[in-house]
Amino acid sequence: MRATRFMLCCLVLLASTAAFAQTTASLTGTVTSEGKGLPGVTITISSPNMQGTRTTVSGENGGYQFSGIPPGEYKVQFELSGLQTTTKPSRHRRLPCWRRLR
Repeated sequence: MRATRFMLCCLVLLASTAAFAQTTASLTGTVTSEGKGLPGVTITISSPNMQGTRTTVSGENGGYQFSGIPPGEYKVQFELSGLQTTTKPSRHRRLPCWRRLR
């Protein structure tokens, strides 16, 4: 009887841990113009798997990163004053847990 209770408690504990586990992805990239990093670009991502949008600004070498996002398909929009706004899909149909976009 004690062993059964112990096993039942272990199963409940394992099931509750798995229920709280979440899978997240990361999207990183570099914005370039004529082969050089472009700082100050506003990057906005959107996905049907995410509520709303997430936005960041490229760093001094043009690099950017989005962490903790749900895996899935993404549209990535690039905006910089004086330049045309560009929107691109993520390269993979489903974004893996880590993906670098160029």
